[in-house]
Amino acid sequence: MRFSFILAVLAVAFAEIIPIESIDQFYDLANKDGTYTVVKYYTEWCSHCKKLKSVYKELDEQLSSESNLNAPIEFVEVDCDTYGSTICKRLPGYPIVEVVKPPTLDANTTVTDTPTLFERVKRAIFGENTWTISDDRIVRFEGSRSVNPLQGFITMVVNKDVMKRQLMDIIEGRPIEAQDKVLNAIKEYYNVLEHNNLVHERARLERILKTNDDGQLDIVKGQLELINLLETTNEIVDEL
Repeated sequence: MRFSFILAVLAVAFAEIIPIESIDQFYDLANKDGTYTVVKYYTEWCSHCKKLKSVYKELDEQLSSESNLNAPIEFVEVDCDTYGSTICKRLPGYPIVEVVKPPTLDANTTVTDTPTLFERVKRAIFGENTWTISDDRIVRFEGSRSVNPLQGFITMVVNKDVMKRQLMDIIEGRPIEAQDKVLNAIKEYYNVLEHNNLVHERARLERILKTNDDGQLDIVKGQLELINLLETTNEIVDEL
């Protein structure tokens, strides 16, 4: 108990919000494999940005010691007075907080959002921003800018995306964590699932969730998310 408390204190002590000092730095952080990037976009003249400053600092401190997160996160802040025509160009106003999900990688792919050496040289010479982040990796916060709603939002986005990636590993036959009981149970379920009867199976799982008050039905919830992914995959195949 005491050791856990010491770890929590150390996590808060070393919590750090990274100020963006170059375009390269921003995209290097946003494209880091396996890490979720929380970004605050602000300006010095914006009154709401000034109010968010202390909230964002407290949010960083709390989530740096958060045990409910299933993946590492980094907090950064972008001064849009400096990067208004580049990093902040797509934004409708300030302040804005977003979660940038890491790139999706498998054994046969690389990070497609990372520029080539030629693109890096081109940007350095002509001042062009050739780095991009695909829209499906960005989730924007739309609620009240206070600690609890922001913390709940970030936790939800990160954990939901981590689960989706784990389920895709199961669907595509990649290895999963051997010690994870929930994932192993979902993998066994997938191996016996009748893929031509997903509608019926969805209804069955939803009935279990509605009629059971047990808040620990992680396996059933994971199975339902697996059904969602399979239906989406089938829709894409049908379109092709």
